[in-house]
Amino acid sequence: QDQILPDWFEGRPVFHFCSNTLTDNNLAGVTRRAVGSAVAAGATVSFDVNLRANLWPGNRVDRERVNNFVFSAHVLKFASEELAYLADGDEKGYLDACLEKGAQLILVTDGPKAVRYIAASGEDSVDSPKVTAVDTTAAGDAFSGGMLYGISRASDTTAITGSPDHLRALVNFAVQCSSLTVTRPGAFPALPTFEEVESHWKDMP
Repeated sequence: QDQILPDWFEGRPVFHFCSNTLTDNNLAGVTRRAVGSAVAAGATVSFDVNLRANLWPGNRVDRERVNNFVFSAHVLKFASEELAYLADGDEKGYLDACLEKGAQLILVTDGPKAVRYIAASGEDSVDSPKVTAVDTTAAGDAFSGGMLYGISRASDTTAITGSPDHLRALVNFAVQCSSLTVTRPGAFPALPTFEEVESHWKDMP
């Protein structure tokens, strides 16, 4: 608990995390306390699921642990294959459950395909521009960074999700950030790829 400073949450900021801090019991405990502190302070909690099976013991992502955090967040970002795994065969029911438990905005990316976004007001998508991809390193981070920048500039998340025009403009901005990123070499290779560990996912119960 002493690793979490109260002044982190002054002014109701956006608290963002990903599943890389859930792969160990102690790290997950610290993350849980940080999320709880953020919620208690009225901050917006953003969770980029960002599953990396190779970081988990035995290459087995703990679906239940990740979903406990999913259901604590206000803004969620999934890659399409992550959503399929966590939903465990019931994507619609899973997305409905996310909204019922407090998610205000759900984003689903699928490589170069359109980005889906779901809010209480409904679902829509934004197409990605056609670019020549040089390196996909940090594409997801660029997307999340664009979203978080826009959210941080608003009075609260509902000010965006409550306006279809504002929401679409923000998602489009994030898509443009991500698309620009892949046209340039990254700082290091994005390895292993999801395809390289996908076989482990298929074997998970």
